[in-house]
Amino acid sequence: MIGDTVFMVRKENSPTELIKDVKGYGHTFPAAFTKWDEGLEKSVSHQRIISYDFGGLQCLVRFGCDGYTKNPSLTQTPATAIAPADSSQPLLATSGTRGSGQQLQIERLDTQIDQKFIFELKTRHITHRIDMEDMLPKLWVTQTPGFLEANYYEPGIFVDPQIRDVKEDLDRWEKENASALSRFHAVLKRIRDVVDDAENGCVEVSWQGSGPLKITEAVTEDGEVRRALPKDLAEQWRAKLDS
Repeated sequence: MIGDTVFMVRKENSPTELIKDVKGYGHTFPAAFTKWDEGLEKSVSHQRIISYDFGGLQCLVRFGCDGYTKNPSLTQTPATAIAPADSSQPLLATSGTRGSGQQLQIERLDTQIDQKFIFELKTRHITHRIDMEDMLPKLWVTQTPGFLEANYYEPGIFVDPQIRDVKEDLDRWEKENASALSRFHAVLKRIRDVVDDAENGCVEVSWQGSGPLKITEAVTEDGEVRRALPKDLAEQWRAKLDS
């Protein structure tokens, strides 16, 4: 926690990691069906951040995005970016894999992609169609209105993949799961209270697949606090609060 903001990160694997013993086209189909915009060809993933109010909680949600649909009416608008405290110091890497000690750079581009053009992509064999009820919770959290289910009936051959609008499905799911979303909201507020009471402002939340959430100290085997943000970014956030 920094100020009244709780940063939540998860332990996750590489976005290009292959799942063992799973045979599919989850990596090769997107490479063939989509393409990077000019100047972004060396990118390894597209991470998107959206903002919304969830029952009084102001949420910034980061997620990996599979793609967006080109629209002729898409206009060039200034893209927003968080400027570094010292503009002479680069923060975000423009390409390649960040190595130890390598600085990151922020580049300001001139196109903002509206959320309504974003889509999620999944590949399945035509005999194992996707259950959309399993997908809707994630699409709701990320407010992704488009979904592409690419079904193949023999290796490498897909049956007319189309992006469909699932906005009405998301609205229906939200109404049908109002009780579950209310409990989810209560859990988020409870986690926020726990972090606020923690001695070092950091905790680790885990779940074993059943039973309650487990709250433990966020420390390494060496006793170091495992924080959600690097020290320099945390200091920048604090500086903004103090300014």
